[in-house]
Amino acid sequence: MTKDETILQLRPEIPQIDLQRSQHPHEHFQNATLRPLLKQHNDLLMRLFIHHLDKQRSAFVRASALQQEEKIGQILQRNQGFRQLLIGTLIAWFTEEEWGVYSLQGSALNRRIISMATRRLQSQRVELLRRLRELSPAKS
Repeated sequence: MTKDETILQLRPEIPQIDLQRSQHPHEHFQNATLRPLLKQHNDLLMRLFIHHLDKQRSAFVRASALQQEEKIGQILQRNQGFRQLLIGTLIAWFTEEEWGVYSLQGSALNRRIISMATRRLQSQRVELLRRLRELSPAKS
């Protein structure tokens, strides 16, 4: 089995996605590659975000739900180091063919990755808080 076959075999299937309806190439890449990768590596995404929040943990936990969602968006939009870490983590799981597509359309696909990761983290805000509190009750 090749590396690419192994990578694809490990990916979860998302039955709600109709790849036949994906009209735009970016939309197809998003649905065929990015969504399954974000789902597969959701726990890692959460861990990376929690690790990034380490010094801001108390403020994040005390903030309102709306402020927490805004903070998630701000971090993923403005923190270049974290953005690159997140994007690089996903790129590492691309097949050779997917890398070829990405290398030609990286900027547009990076925006999709960050947008999708932001929504994923915001939708799991309660779980993020639970994990943050478990890490160090004294800090929150």
